[in-house]
Amino acid sequence: MSGANEIHGWFCPALQQLRISHPTRHKFNGKILTSPPYIYWTLHTDADAKSLALVTEVTDTCVPTPRQIANGDIYVGRLDKYWGRAYTKL
Repeated sequence: MSGANEIHGWFCPALQQLRISHPTRHKFNGKILTSPPYIYWTLHTDADAKSLALVTEVTDTCVPTPRQIANGDIYVGRLDKYWGRAYTKL
């Protein structure tokens, strides 16, 4: 069962390939920014462990949706912190 403040990570190979093949770009403060093809999160484990996981989707439950099942998404686990940049300057 999931708690109210828990977040859970999923990895979808097809979505990751789309991110790599079609990066999003937009203009902000006169600079062109592009989204990175990766988003890493720290897995919810012992404080001593620093396990990073590549995540393509974050949800509030560990129960897969019909779409996630159909896409073959892989449940990564409960997540703690985001480790990555939202955008990269070009």
